[in-house]
Amino acid sequence: MKHMKERYEELELDAVKEQIIRHCSFSLGKQKIRQLSPRFEELWVRRELTRTQEALTLVYRYGNLPFQGVHDIGNAIEDARRNRTLSCLELRQIADSIRAVEHVVSYFKASEVETPRLKELIASFDQPMPVANAIETCISSSCEVMDQASGELKSIRKSIRMCEGEISKEAQRFIASHSTQLMDTITTMRNDRICVLVKISEKNSVDGFIHGESASGQTAYIEPKSLLILNNRLASLKSREQEEIARILFALSQKVKTVAHALEGNLETFALLDVIFSKALWAKEKNGCIAQLDNQHHHLYLKQAKHPLIDEQYVVANTYEIKEPYRSLLITGSNTGGKTVTLKTIGLFVVMTMCGMAVSAQEAIIPVFNGVYVNIGDDQSIAESLSTFSSHISQLAAICHKADANSLVLLDELGNGTDPKEGEPLAVAILEELSRRRATIIATTHYSALKSYAAGKEDMLVSSVEFDMEALRPTYRYIEGISGQSNAFAIAERYGLSKRIIADAKRRKDEQASANDIAMEKLEQLTMEAEEKKQKMEQRLQDVRLLQETLATQKSKFEKEKNSCWSR
Repeated sequence: MKHMKERYEELELDAVKEQIIRHCSFSLGKQKIRQLSPRFEELWVRRELTRTQEALTLVYRYGNLPFQGVHDIGNAIEDARRNRTLSCLELRQIADSIRAVEHVVSYFKASEVETPRLKELIASFDQPMPVANAIETCISSSCEVMDQASGELKSIRKSIRMCEGEISKEAQRFIASHSTQLMDTITTMRNDRICVLVKISEKNSVDGFIHGESASGQTAYIEPKSLLILNNRLASLKSREQEEIARILFALSQKVKTVAHALEGNLETFALLDVIFSKALWAKEKNGCIAQLDNQHHHLYLKQAKHPLIDEQYVVANTYEIKEPYRSLLITGSNTGGKTVTLKTIGLFVVMTMCGMAVSAQEAIIPVFNGVYVNIGDDQSIAESLSTFSSHISQLAAICHKADANSLVLLDELGNGTDPKEGEPLAVAILEELSRRRATIIATTHYSALKSYAAGKEDMLVSSVEFDMEALRPTYRYIEGISGQSNAFAIAERYGLSKRIIADAKRRKDEQASANDIAMEKLEQLTMEAEEKKQKMEQRLQDVRLLQETLATQKSKFEKEKNSCWSR
């Protein structure tokens, strides 16, 4: 069975990482983010969160770190180590990466923000400028070896230009004296040799080497005898040119080899900075914050938290809090009402924090956990011959064995998938065991027995997701301290189930309900009604305050106008 700590795909951490990757500047940063996973080591997490916070402050004030010229040069460095000759492009990218250090260092020198954790990274940069200068002297920005790379190369290229001039003159002389035998008065290249275009009927009357015929069969490509010696000389010069270029590139590659360790260190630092600033840019995009870590009171607080994968146009911001004396949270409410989204949001924000990431909330406090255990969704396994329920129980057994006072346990629809008469007491027993272990538990349920159990536990907070009974749809608003109903009948009616079937279901439910169930349901209904009245009163109070402010502004304006009239 998959180790419980590796089940973060159910929280959709990878999807959030892909959002962050869109802000990366080069491939190695993207690779590192994809490899990123939660680390439950307080010192590491604090360091990474501090780095992200420092980067976020810089991004707000100065924009992103300048990564122009940074390339993934890891393979080129390794090739240089093995005495291989690097290409012009590889060498130029190495020079650009060395120059990029200057841009990054300048960014931090110009900053007036205190960033001690980031400056530790900046201090680790090495700047082998002689190597960059040597490469830039020899290789142009368009990745071509320049004449000035060596005296020999300059001399060879001068000879090539002179030879090409002689060939051009001789070709024009030949064309002028043999115009009647030619198809055209131009030259062409065949097998890297200058040729003329001879009529196919005249090919045997022209002294020279035939390199082929046109597709139409009307033209022969002939290298005249008078050009043979010149073409041979040009070929020899170009061969010498390539040998000299190879020598220059190898010499530059050897210079790179001498600073390979420094370049690898720089590359690693660039990758770390790319990861950190990508996290910061994502936080800015989402109006997020860096969570504070709490290692003493197990205080979890997310103010106006928004799930980062839900469209901003539709996402509902909610505030979640678990603090002493509570160690657990039971989320109740309607189907499709947002219970699982609430569970996933809290779990996702915890593992994001343990990755050193920001979270999409106004404020956040996250306890220092030693592990997050997740049991969400349908994990039916054909390979292991496990049903959905068997798979859940297998995972729950592992969780109950491993969880302790510093663990976060996320349980969706605990006890579901079997006979409710057995599922309910089993769910209660599992919660009791995890509670005995002092684990922080966040669970969702429809079961009345779990609601009653939680209501009687001093360390368990009951909450719900709101359902609008008038509109017959969920509002996705989280309400702390109030147990919610499943509203299965209202939802079924909305989705087209006939009233006759629903009425029959209600009658059967009432017949089977115990006095305790009926009392609990009435209490939930009265509590929700009271909460709705409270919300309406708060809205009216807010409207009255707004009206008072408007009247006060108008009164002040009137008084000023009155005084102005009297002064005249």
